[in-house]
Amino acid sequence: MVNLAVLLRADSTFTDCFMQLAGTGHSIEAEQMIGLMEARPAIMRLVLLHAYVTLAQTAATAFTNGRASVSARLARWLLMCHDRVDGDAVEITHESIAGMLGVRRPGVTTALGDLERLGLVAPRRGAVAVMDRGG
Repeated sequence: MVNLAVLLRADSTFTDCFMQLAGTGHSIEAEQMIGLMEARPAIMRLVLLHAYVTLAQTAATAFTNGRASVSARLARWLLMCHDRVDGDAVEITHESIAGMLGVRRPGVTTALGDLERLGLVAPRRGAVAVMDRGG
C-alpha cells in the first residue's frame, strides 16, 4: 500500500507513485480498500503495520540523506532494492540511480566504483549485482 491517504480517508494526496524497477504492481480502488479494512480487522492491522514500517523507513532515509556519503546512500538504496527483486541483480541505470539519490550521474559512477573496490557490488551495463549484503 503506497497511499496512506486512503487509510486516513483524506480526499486527496500530495504524493505520486511510480515503480523504480521492473516488476508487477497491483491496485485497488480506495473505496474497496476501505471496505476491506472495515470488514476484516486483520487486514486493517496489516495496513497499520505497513504504515508504521513505511514511516520508519522514511525517517531513516531522511536521516541518511542528510548525513551519509553518496556511497553509503547508494549502498542503502541498493539493499532496499535487493530486498524486493529476485536474484542478486538490480536492473537499473546510473541515470535512474542518480535520480533516486538526488545526485549527478558521475557521482553514482564514483560511488559504485567505491563499492566495487570493496567487493560489495558488481556493476554492469544496466544493472548492479549485490555481492556482499553484510559488507
